Amino acid sequence: MPRPKKCRRIGFIPKYREYGPRDRNHTSEETILLQLDEIEAIRLKDIEKLDQSEGAKLMGVSRQTFQNIIESAREKIARSLLEGVEIRIEGGHVINKHCIAVCEDCGKSYNMEDGEWTGACASCGSTHLYCSKKDRRCCL
Repeated sequence: MPRPKKCRRIGFIPKYREYGPRDRNHTSEETILLQLDEIEAIRLKDIEKLDQSEGAKLMGVSRQTFQNIIESAREKIARSLLEGVEIRIEGGHVINKHCIAVCEDCGKSYNMEDGEWTGACASCGSTHLYCSKKDRRCCL
């Protein structure tokens, strides 16, 4: 059984979440799902020009995971551009800076905007955290 995914921190939620070819005669009913952590990795690397370790640190993942996220996003974007497939941006295992993360095991809370959460509860070491605003493990 694979390890559960850690919530990935994001600092940006795009205003526009659907993109596609202007030629609406295109009959492909396929839609590519670009997750919020993928768009965040692209933003950090390609727009903010951060190196892999800086981007990984901001998202709370390893450098290898950050690279895997970027590769997945770039493949989806390239496929959309080359094949004319629509992209929808949504979902993913993410937590944003406006969340208040609460530990399921001991109840300690962390304000994400202050950047005080590092991926595990400082009090008990648990990784079972959820966003109190939506009463679930991750915000979006």
